[in-house]
Amino acid sequence: MSGKNVSSDFDKFAGNTELKKNVATIIRRGEAAHAYIIEGGQGSGKTMFAHLFAAALICEGKGDGALPCGVCTPCRKVERGVHPDVITVDRGDRATLGIDTIREVRADAFILPSESERKIYIIEDAHLMTKDAQNAFLQVLEEPPSYAVFLLTCTEPLRLLPTVRSRAPTLRLRPLTADEIEEFLLLKEGAKARRLRDSDREGWDELIVASGGMPGVALTLLSGGLKERRRERTLAVKLLCGLISGSSEALVSINPGAGNILRREDAKQLVKDMADALRDMLAVKRSKAAPLCFFAKRDTAQKAAMPYTVADIVRAADAIDELYLSLERNAYVTGALAAAGAKMRQGR
Repeated sequence: MSGKNVSSDFDKFAGNTELKKNVATIIRRGEAAHAYIIEGGQGSGKTMFAHLFAAALICEGKGDGALPCGVCTPCRKVERGVHPDVITVDRGDRATLGIDTIREVRADAFILPSESERKIYIIEDAHLMTKDAQNAFLQVLEEPPSYAVFLLTCTEPLRLLPTVRSRAPTLRLRPLTADEIEEFLLLKEGAKARRLRDSDREGWDELIVASGGMPGVALTLLSGGLKERRRERTLAVKLLCGLISGSSEALVSINPGAGNILRREDAKQLVKDMADALRDMLAVKRSKAAPLCFFAKRDTAQKAAMPYTVADIVRAADAIDELYLSLERNAYVTGALAAAGAKMRQGR
């Protein structure tokens, strides 16, 4: 359990204007619940939002100005990650969040706050709590101390037990639009963002699309991750087309020995990329104006889709959905990819 540095007010959190407004209204009225699930994709800013929520709950300047005010002592302490009543719970280098950690949280929750009227626990990656840990957590979630608030960040809420989800309203952080991501980068990383935008417009456009609307991902790409992400996305399209057509040259890339797919999580990201590419390929087949979510340029999507019929693409999309579920069930990566390719080619 620890503290972390955060920004000082909701206004500095990109996008999600309506959600920020609703949360501020709930806090100003004193109607905050004892627990919330903060759901969003990787890089959506869940942890930052949770810390802002925590700061707003104990802020001493709840007037008509910014919330949290970022000026009062509690706000400044939360921003520096040193407030004793705002406690971050994470899994460290472990794959799951176990029962021992949650038992510590449960015991600590019944110790009165040190400085504020509230005691707030930010449980990161709550979906990675083991079943035993979730059941232990329920014991305090069902009858929490009056001063306790639990903020659970997660990317996969369905991995939380229904009994946990039923006791914590969900706050969903939506992906930002392309314009919002662009504005965010220019405000956050002005000079660096402008250099890329002005010197490599194609790279800038690809970064915006590749971020998936996630500000954290956009920052990573801008800070040097774009080249690797381009390689991953190129591989996704190459592999997808190889699976549909049965190209032996493309199919060799599914061999882990080729150095392209080494971990299950990498394979799952690759499958997500293929799903997004298929969505764009179908979109350009059916409409001249449908927005794209994977390809930065419409003509690139049209070129990728050209060799295939709508039926080919729909069949491939169904196979990709099944492939992702197979990987979730720990299927052998190479075998699952090969099986997906066979399904894609049925009826061609």
